[in-house]
Amino acid sequence: MQINIILAGVGGQGILSIAAVIDHAALRGGLTVRQAEVHGMSQRGGAVQSHLRISDTEIYSDLIAGGNRRPDPFGRAA
Repeated sequence: MQINIILAGVGGQGILSIAAVIDHAALRGGLTVRQAEVHGMSQRGGAVQSHLRISDTEIYSDLIAGGNRRPDPFGRAA
């Protein structure tokens, strides 16, 4: 099982906080997690992205490759 999630928004919307909650929940569930953050301007209103990769096997990269960004109907990147 592998789930790739990209959260995107602007600074101040809680994108990084939501990513941290998902990260901790997956870790508590015994899953492997890799997370990468991309900051635009480091202030309120700047672009922010968080890439989360969750799996029950080893994950070697924390960024989701461009060719793997196919969202499913539930909003997860397949």
